[in-house]
Amino acid sequence: MQGNEIAHYLEESDYKQEIHELGSELSGYTLVERALYKNVVRNLQKLQRICSPDMKYLIQAYAMRHDIYNLKTILRAKASGQSHKEVQVLLLPLGIFSQDKLDSFLELDSVATILKKAGFSEREFSGALHYYDKQKSLLEIENLLDKQYYTFLFEFLTRLSGEHQLFKEFLQSELDVLNIKLLLRMKLQKIEDHVLSRLFFEGGSLFSVAKLRSYTALEFTAIITALRSTRLKHIIAQHAEELQHHTLKGFEKSIDVWLLQKSTLLLHQFPLSVDTLLGYMFAKEIEMRNLRVLVKGKQFQLPEQFIEQQLVIG
Repeated sequence: MQGNEIAHYLEESDYKQEIHELGSELSGYTLVERALYKNVVRNLQKLQRICSPDMKYLIQAYAMRHDIYNLKTILRAKASGQSHKEVQVLLLPLGIFSQDKLDSFLELDSVATILKKAGFSEREFSGALHYYDKQKSLLEIENLLDKQYYTFLFEFLTRLSGEHQLFKEFLQSELDVLNIKLLLRMKLQKIEDHVLSRLFFEGGSLFSVAKLRSYTALEFTAIITALRSTRLKHIIAQHAEELQHHTLKGFEKSIDVWLLQKSTLLLHQFPLSVDTLLGYMFAKEIEMRNLRVLVKGKQFQLPEQFIEQQLVIG
């Protein structure tokens, strides 16, 4: 399918409202991409409106990750000189920051002022800002933003009771996936061990931060060998040849699928329980990601087989 055909197909699904609202001004791939964002916002905001106060608290804790996504998007735009209009359509006002608040960040003139207005102290980000000024890289700033959210999430997880065990286990698995991706990517980029050791997130169930730090002293091939004795061994075995050539694409897709499969277990729990809602939110995010990959691949005329390989499908 081409852009307008994809839009027409989506019009027959849950995206009908967004396609109709935007269709008079937009078309093709632009219409599809804008409809994706608007649909996710509409659905998740509706969930927050209709659920009980207790469930709303849990959903908002999960949705705060969108604040970090939005800040990263704005900071990248500021660093690369993108226009406000280009960035505005990519924001997802689902966490604490409203659309008006996000728009106000876009009006600011520097990375430092954006962070300050977002509520972060200069002391928290002084080292990361120095790294940005010197290297013109947002790596340390983005990692600190992630740490802010996942530190909050780790503390949040410790307060969850037994009735939310599946919710907790899923979030812990998500932290494990983030840490392993980070470890392997940074190793291939030859990031110094003492820098890499500061980047991991507390809270995973498969890998403690101490274990991950012990891996940083190993070469990439030795890390892969060590992972063969963990619960990810079946995924390591599946991508043994690729990993031997220091390529992560297939491996990362497979652990994303592994996480998606865990979310489908949540979807089959008690209707309107927080587990079901979390499973739905995660699956919705994967759906949006897949459709964006499809749209961008088509726009850049990439081979269909290559695009298909990037899709995360359980």
